Amino acid sequence: MLCVACCDDDSLWLEQFVPQLSRCLQSRGEPFRIRTFSDGASLLAAISDADEPLDLLFLDIMLGRDDGLALGAQLRRVRPALPVVLVSMSPEFALSGYAVHPAHYLLKPISDEALDEALDYCLSIPRAPEPLVIRWQQAEKVLPVSEILYVEVLDTLLKFHTRSGREYSTSGHLSQLERKLPAGQFLRCHKSYLVNLACAEGIRRYSLLLSNGRTIPVSKQNYSAVKQAYLRYGSRPR
Repeated sequence: MLCVACCDDDSLWLEQFVPQLSRCLQSRGEPFRIRTFSDGASLLAAISDADEPLDLLFLDIMLGRDDGLALGAQLRRVRPALPVVLVSMSPEFALSGYAVHPAHYLLKPISDEALDEALDYCLSIPRAPEPLVIRWQQAEKVLPVSEILYVEVLDTLLKFHTRSGREYSTSGHLSQLERKLPAGQFLRCHKSYLVNLACAEGIRRYSLLLSNGRTIPVSKQNYSAVKQAYLRYGSRPR
């Protein structure tokens, strides 16, 4: 699902823009969700939550007492890859706005043609994979794929090891989980381990070294294939 946020302190403008944005998104045939924010603090709080999925942000440069450009710089530190479309009433802010590396710039009032052009560009940027939703402690837990270091299986129990050091366990099968994760990035290096190659720092005979210092076993029969997959992933264009 495509997750889009709009932040503007003008509630009347938001009431007009959200239906317009919905129409343009509906024409693309992909499920979507739109969240609105009226101030920078609430937006920053939501975006700072790593479990909150977000694919695109429309950000007004003038947010009452908030400085939209300063907020944009803060957002860049939290979500460096997030496409941001800056919105303004005046073109005079366009040049200064590029200090936060926006994906696009729109002037109010926004025409459908201009909005479609911005969406075409922003949605062509490769997006992060959908987060996993796992059953953990009798609740639904959203787990961003980028946070996963590796997964190990113990009988029918999957244990997720994350960059933060936290662990989450849920029932399941490694083969089924493997089909849900990005191919080429997650590698079954052993019958009991599924590793995020983005977190692998080296390979030696029959083991992978991860960024947290942990060593994950590599099965002898798959060592050559695992080594090739690791080297291929590490040398890909970024």
